[in-house]
Amino acid sequence: MNVPDKHSRRTLLYHRLEAVKHQGLHYHHHEIHALFDELIHKPWGASCWNPPVDVWENEDAFAVEMDLPGIKAEQVRIWAQGRTLTIEGQRERREKTKETSARLHERCEGRFSRVFEFDFNIDEETIENHWQDGVLTLIVPKSKNA
Repeated sequence: MNVPDKHSRRTLLYHRLEAVKHQGLHYHHHEIHALFDELIHKPWGASCWNPPVDVWENEDAFAVEMDLPGIKAEQVRIWAQGRTLTIEGQRERREKTKETSARLHERCEGRFSRVFEFDFNIDEETIENHWQDGVLTLIVPKSKNA
């Protein structure tokens, strides 16, 4: 996989900001948070896109839902270390052919990585995962000491 250099990364971010101008308010909210997360919390070249995530909580557990359309379970790696849960993977780039050329390209592809920190140590063996309709759902049970 080719990792974009700093110049092409800035160009990519510029084009994403330009695209935001033409989207609705909800999209603005997600895209702005994704851009800040990408610019501040990740090293250059660490990921190419941020799949959207919802995190829900009840008395017993957290549920992390991540939109991953077009990605197979074997393309995603999930692990926990201490209080940190990491989800990373990759959506394969479409091969260019001589017969076709892109007229509009909005779907992100390439590597992604999302990291979540909890108030308790996570037991990796207790995390449940479910795939349905392109959505990965992780159930992270709360520690008995939390």
